[in-house]
Parts: sequence; C-alpha cells; structure tokens
Amino acid sequence: MYIPTIPFTGYSDRKMKSRLRNSHLILLTNQFPYGIGESFLENEIQYLAETFDTVLVLSKDLNSENIRFNGSHFFPYRMSAKSSFAELLISPLLFLKHLSKSISFISEEVRHAKQRNIKLTFSRLRKMTHDLFKALVISRHIKQVIHTHQLSGRIVLYSYWLNPSALATLFVDCSSNEVKRIARAHRIDLYEEEYPGNYLPFRSVLASGLNRIYTISSHGHKYLTNLVGQHLTSGIKISRLGTPPPVHVERRESKERHLIVSCSFLRETKRVHLIVEALAHINAVEVHWIHFGDGPLRSSLEKLADNTLGPKNNIKYTFRGAIQNRDLHAFYLENSVTLFINTSSSEGIPVTIMEAMSYGIPVIAPDVGGVAEIVSKANGILFPKDLPAQRISSLIEEILNASPDKYQALRDNAYNTWNTQYNAHRNFSTFTADLLNL
Repeated sequence: MYIPTIPFTGYSDRKMKSRLRNSHLILLTNQFPYGIGESFLENEIQYLAETFDTVLVLSKDLNSENIRFNGSHFFPYRMSAKSSFAELLISPLLFLKHLSKSISFISEEVRHAKQRNIKLTFSRLRKMTHDLFKALVISRHIKQVIHTHQLSGRIVLYSYWLNPSALATLFVDCSSNEVKRIARAHRIDLYEEEYPGNYLPFRSVLASGLNRIYTISSHGHKYLTNLVGQHLTSGIKISRLGTPPPVHVERRESKERHLIVSCSFLRETKRVHLIVEALAHINAVEVHWIHFGDGPLRSSLEKLADNTLGPKNNIKYTFRGAIQNRDLHAFYLENSVTLFINTSSSEGIPVTIMEAMSYGIPVIAPDVGGVAEIVSKANGILFPKDLPAQRISSLIEEILNASPDKYQALRDNAYNTWNTQYNAHRNFSTFTADLLNL
C-alpha cells in the first residue's frame, strides 16, 4: 500500500504572521523536552515553535541529559516535581500573598464537592492542599521566567496536563501583558476513577478560570462537562492529538512470522499480561511479538513470557524496552508489521495507536476511554474491556488469518482513519490557530 507524504508547510499567510509578533508561550510539562516521556509533544512542539515568537518550557524532569528539541527562540527550564525544603518554607508565604484567591478556590472546591456528594475525607483534603500549594510554587517559577525574559505583549500559559500546573496559571497575573491560560486533559489527569482516592480537586475552578481546556477525545469532553456542569462547558473543546505523516511506504510482504507490536509503559493499567496469555492460546500461526516500553512490571512480564511462551515453537517474543519515538517510527518503516495490539484497562486515545495506523497497521484494542473513536471493525477490532485472554487470542487469529482483500481493506481504513482524524499537520495547525484566537 502506498502512503503519500503530507509536508509541513507552516504558516505563509501575511495576516497570520502579523498576529504572531510579540506573542509568547510558556509550556508546563512533566518531562518534555528532556528524557523520553511525553513523546507525543514531539509532534506538537514544531507547530507551537512556528506560531509563537518565544517558547519557554518548564519541565519537572531534573535528571535526564538528552533534549529532544532545539530552536533559536526555544528555552527549556527545569523545576522540581517534588516539594523541596525551600518550597515547603515558602509555600505558606505564597499562600498569604494570594490569600483571597486561594480561599476562593478552596470555597469553590468545597461547594462543588458538596454538590457532587463527594465526602472530603482526610486524604482528599490532603490532596486538595497539596495541589494548591504545589500550584502556588509553580506559579512562582512561571513569574520568574517571565521576568528573566522580560516578556511583554501576549503570553499564553499552557499546561500540558490538567493538574497543579494548570491551577498555577490562575495565580499568574501580569497587568502589563495580555495573559491567556489553557490546559489539555488526557486520562490520568481527567478521569477521577483512575486516580487514588477517586478524587481530583479544583475541576470547577479550572473550568471557570482557564480560557480553554482541550480534551483529546469526545469521551473526555463528555466526561468533563458532566463533571463540572453544563454552565461551565463553553471553554471546554475537543482538540485531538496527532502524529506526523510517514514518509513514502510500500507494503512489504513478510516471508517469516506475523509481526505483532505493542507499545506501552509496563504497569498494571496496561495489562500487558493479557497479550502474553492470549498468545499462549495460539498454536496454528507463527508469530513474533515485540513490545516497546519499560516499567516496573518488566521483569515479572518477561518471566511470565518465558514460562508461558518459551516452550511454544510458533511464538517468538521480544521486550525492546524504552526507545526514542523516532526509533519507533524507523522500526515501522523497516519492518512489515501485521498487527498492533493494546490491552489497557484505561486510556484516553493512545498516540501509539495513531502512530501504528499512520503506517496502515490494523489495531486490536479494548473499548475503554476514547479508544472507540479510533478503533472500529473497519480498521481492526474493538473488544469489551473485560474480555478474557482466550477470546482475545481468537481476535488476533481473525486478523492474522484474514483474506488478502479483507486484510488490505483493514490497512487502507487504518491509514484513512489516521489521515482524516489524527494527522498532526491538520490537528495541530487547527489547535495553534485556536490559540491565536483566544
């Protein structure tokens, strides 16, 4: 199958260019541009850098040495993800400095919790207090970089997660500048049931205080609007993530085993053990399964695979560990992948699925979060969340044993799904245009 290239052209319109002057972005992240986390920001950053005069990033990564993006007007900074002793000392002073606003936020959170019949237990009150004080400290970091760079004009404060960093932007006031505050909402920062204690504070405060909250899926949009109430939905919009167009790709028929790929952090919610258990039920087809990603469960999953799949002559398996995003794309270019599989118990819309589909790879994945917005019977198989491993193995075999015409249709539809809904050029161009119109 031939996949065309869609080049990034940037903005050429003179009127658009004139609106970019004296416009700055401060991006708050967990790791990017350091390390390998938040790899999906690698797709977005070039559009942000093209749009704003200056891009400053405040990252919580203090240790990683590699940096994944550079530019003449791009400035990364580090800020501690954990409360240091100095921050513990300064937090009460910051609280007093912003006493009126802090009390109003707490009052609103108490009101909203009561409205939702949420009991504010000690652990939840501790979470609320932690997020508030962390936000106050982060806001101090933001103000420092504004002062350091003597930013003037239009400043967009962009928290990549709907967490204390997003709350921090509400404590930043620059009377001499036009300040806009936005955040994205993904999964762990959005779905309360995925967080310990089933509680994420200041949702209504953020919905009313931020200029825009961008959910990455329709499912997330519906969830958040139901959580905060219809009266606060005007600033909540869907802005899908995307992956870059691949280079020219020709489908290469593999003369060896079917190649199945999965890609995720190795933790409980990813349920990678289901892939191992499903492959254990496959006997008539030769398969090589490769997993990309590391995590605390790696050793136990490798041991499970050794015990379960090791004796099977028709199954090969490889745990490749964490790799750079560009290396994953190189792998897709150089190898004929038959199928991508995801078995998570919770997701937003996985960027890993977008990446696979951009190379025309059919996908098997569970119906959780917004996955149903990208995976369907047209481009793969969407299965119930609690489907047992033996049934998942049958779905794998259904794809592997599909007729050439049916399989080609799955590949074509996988690519078309990516191209129409998750093409980075289209989605991030729209996103940055919306930032300019705030």
